[in-house]
Amino acid sequence: MVDGEERFYLSSKTPIYDIGTHSDPDDPVAIFGVASDITERKERAQEITRLNHLHQTVLSNIRETVVVTDDNGQFTYICPELLL
Repeated sequence: MVDGEERFYLSSKTPIYDIGTHSDPDDPVAIFGVASDITERKERAQEITRLNHLHQTVLSNIRETVVVTDDNGQFTYICPELLL
């Protein structure tokens, strides 16, 4: 890791209690936790969002009619101008 580099983590924590007879059952004695570095996942999600915005901008501003279908022939995108 480079000094000053921003990283993103997903963490999960849970308290651990001592169930002994001389302990307070409402007072945790420790915390168990796991953390995963999700920096690359977050960066990929941001890139997908950026590309989706770019594609939507391009498709909204071209003068041609664009229709996109999936493998089953169902429309997944229809140029907004076509719907007017």
